[in-house]
Amino acid sequence: MSELNQSVGKALTLFEALVANGFQGKPLLDVAEAAGVNPTTAWRLLKTLEAHGWVVEVPVAGSKQSRWRVATRLASIAHAYQRDALGRVQAVRQEYRDVTGEELLHG
Repeated sequence: MSELNQSVGKALTLFEALVANGFQGKPLLDVAEAAGVNPTTAWRLLKTLEAHGWVVEVPVAGSKQSRWRVATRLASIAHAYQRDALGRVQAVRQEYRDVTGEELLHG
């Protein structure tokens, strides 16, 4: 596997570690451990994901610590996917109506 593919794979593993067990955010060391990468690599990859709008680093009040969270870009992508999927479902319903003259029943 090329270095690029390894980096992308590690970044995706970090992203998955961030969303595992909720969206409350996690400290760097927890994300690195869950993803199986060293903290320096995790930080570098998270900063790259942050630069592209996929994650954000959120300071913890009264502490020098921070937590990493998935950014709202994920919600935008999920919403676009939902709109697309619903459009495809509506097209199937319309085709069924056109062919049979009946409404497609919900299961």
